[in-house]
Amino acid sequence: MDAHQLAGQFLTMAATTRIIAGLALALIAAGCGALIGPRGSGADQAIERTTAVATFGRFNFGSQGRIRGVSEWPIDGAPAGPENALFTYVTDFQIVETSPVNGLPLKATGVRRIYFHPGGVRIAWGDDSRFVNGEPIAVERVRFTFEYLPGFGQVKLRMTVHQTSSRPFDYDGRTINPVAQRDQAFEMFGRYSAQYRGLLLTSTGT
Repeated sequence: MDAHQLAGQFLTMAATTRIIAGLALALIAAGCGALIGPRGSGADQAIERTTAVATFGRFNFGSQGRIRGVSEWPIDGAPAGPENALFTYVTDFQIVETSPVNGLPLKATGVRRIYFHPGGVRIAWGDDSRFVNGEPIAVERVRFTFEYLPGFGQVKLRMTVHQTSSRPFDYDGRTINPVAQRDQAFEMFGRYSAQYRGLLLTSTGT
């Protein structure tokens, strides 16, 4: 059985032991898995566009990772797709709790930085420079949990964000002054991508 067949098998079976967790790590290390990230509570939900990609060094305690994404914040209706995004963000996080049953991550904390691109930017999910080569406009503390949906084919990330600083920027002939502090909670749903060696994510809010 080749690696892609093993990946398919992993995504359809319940990982309830450390042996299964080890298989998950092996698949990630090999860069194999399923694409796409539906938004919703189950696999029958409609597939929607990717708004972020999460990559991990490993899934064990203390491991570090990064989420690169696009957002409409703080201008409602701003382009949030990968073709001409005005706002991007990068979240650097660390896994702070893993399951005692199967070793998979349960909680993570980190920092999210939001960038403004006055002329828009065409996103390439594998290119970090597309996300950080903008005007930095906000910094946030982030905490999130991992929930593995039935079959372990999807992962739900429950995000809690506390903005700690922001700065004004010019958009469409006017100066935007984001609030200095804000709290936000939202969910992201994803599946493993062999191409990006991480999770393709969709979001209910960014």
